[in-house]
Order: sequence, then structure tokens, then C-alpha cells
Amino acid sequence: MMDDNGSVSNCSSSESLGSTSDLVPGCIDLSTGDYSSVNTNLLNVSHYNVNSLTCRTKLEQIGSLGRQINLSVIAISETKLDDNIQDSVFTIPGYNVEYKHRTRKGGGVALYIRDDIPYVRASKLESKELEHVSVDVTVKTKKFDISVIYRPPSRSTPDQSAAAEDNKFLSNIEKTLGKLRSHRASSKLILGDFNFGDCYDFYGGLNGKSLDDRAPPIFLEKDFYQMVDRPTRKIGNSVSLIDLVFVNKTDDVVLTAVLPPIADHSGTLISLNTLSFKKPPKVITLYDYDTADWEAIESEIPNLSLFQDTDVDLRANQLTQALIDLRDKYVCLLY
Repeated sequence: MMDDNGSVSNCSSSESLGSTSDLVPGCIDLSTGDYSSVNTNLLNVSHYNVNSLTCRTKLEQIGSLGRQINLSVIAISETKLDDNIQDSVFTIPGYNVEYKHRTRKGGGVALYIRDDIPYVRASKLESKELEHVSVDVTVKTKKFDISVIYRPPSRSTPDQSAAAEDNKFLSNIEKTLGKLRSHRASSKLILGDFNFGDCYDFYGGLNGKSLDDRAPPIFLEKDFYQMVDRPTRKIGNSVSLIDLVFVNKTDDVVLTAVLPPIADHSGTLISLNTLSFKKPPKVITLYDYDTADWEAIESEIPNLSLFQDTDVDLRANQLTQALIDLRDKYVCLLY
């Protein structure tokens, strides 16, 4: 999963995150293991790239998390299984499983569906070219389509260049999204490790991937909106956002989050509203920037005590908070 020297991307959080405010990421950080903000009565769906499902205690970790927050569906990429492995080897108690294997050396995807949830495998929606599994689950008489997709990193091979591989993926994903878009379901989710997505990072500054400019517009054109805006993979000094969650109806989304890591990937979580309650209306605050005291603001900027911490995230937070304080001091509220 290599970082690419991509150009500045046209993809941005404001384009794809329908509910993100202008001050904080829309995706909350649950990497500490505090799940008190998760409503276990909703349709909760998670994704993990596990880099081999049978390695060490990964299966047990996933099952434990499923029980803790009552996960409805667990999407897995890079299962690294083949047809010689018996289903009993990768069973999670309390869940049924649908899968597509590749080899023990790489790839493979699976969906674990809680065994009290009726479902059917939506094989007609699945791409034959991509590593893709799709199911229709029924919750409170509503049908939800859930897909997991894994896209390997771009690499040149004796058969084709990395650029040709990228083009092939773009063609295949456009066809697949077209089928999913036409499918009748209350909401549609696509989760997975796509090996692009640095452009979605709320704070920016990630290296970028080869498809950051070209893939996001295809998803948007097919009415799929990406909800994760925090990095999902950290290894050494390399940080990237490649584990993505796309949804066709952002109004149904109650929560998105990043979960504690398994292997070198954090998990992702999305909660969809399956209850009768409505989310409270979003409060929007507007400021009168035309009447702001810009001279006073400019005079205070050189005196800001910033960048005292070595951690880039903390420095970004310091700068954000300092600018917010200046706004609150010198800009009047409209309402």
C-alpha cells in the first residue's frame, strides 16, 4: 500500500461529506475503545482490512467488537483465504458469512451478517472483475444493500502498467456503481479498502494516491457520498486514508467513526437510522464577515502562540482554535 506522488486533488471533504461542519471532522474517533456514543439499536456496519483473517487473534477481536456494539454487518477485506480453507476456520459465532476468496497471499473479501437479520446475497450486483460481495439485508421491513470491495494498490506488472490497471478499475467501478444505483433498496452502503482517498482527509496534508482526482467524481456522479474524513492506516511515518464508506442517502446516517486498529488498519463504522425517531435539526450559525474588524484581526495574528507542539494534528488544532477565537472576538453574529 504505497504512497503515490499524486497532484493536489479536486476531491475534498466539503464535496463529499454531506453533514460535516466547518470546524470539526464529521467522522468521530473511537480508537480508544469508548463506544458510549454508539446506539446499538441502529443498523451498525463496520469494515476492517485485516491482512489475513486467520492470523493470530484477529477473528476473535472482530467477534468481540461485534458483540460489544451489536454490529449488524461486518465487512472484511484482505481475508487472504482460498477454497481449500473450510468455512469453519473463519466462522464468527452469531454471524452468517458470504465471501469471495482470492489466495492465501492476498486479497479476498467477506461480509458477516448477524444471524437474526434476514438477508439474501445480491450476486447479480457483484462485479466479476472486482473483489466484491453484496447482500440485501432486511431490518424493520426495510431493505438495505451492503457491499464490500477491495482494490489492491496500483502496481506495474509484466502484463500491464499501473496506469492501465487504474483505468481498468475506473471502468469496472463505474459499471458496478451503475448497477448499485439502479438497485431498489432503502439505502445502499459500499465499504472497503480502495487504496485511494487521501483527498478526503479533513485536515489535508496527506501524500495523495494515484486515483484521488479521478475516482471520487465517478462515485459522486452515481450519487454515492464518502463519509470517512480521518486517516485509517498508520505504519511508521506513513499515514493514509484508504478505508472508505460510501452511502447514497446521507440523511439516514446517524454516526460515522474510526475504530481501534486491527493489523495496520483502523476500522470504520457507520450507523444508519432504522428507528422512527428523527435526527435533531442541524443548528447553523452565520457570521457577518462584511462588518468584521479586519484591522484588529490582522494585528493579533503575529502574536498568536502556535506550533509549540511537535505533533502535526495538535498544531493543526491549535491553529484552528486560535482562528475561531479571533472570529468570536471580532466578527458579529448574524443569527
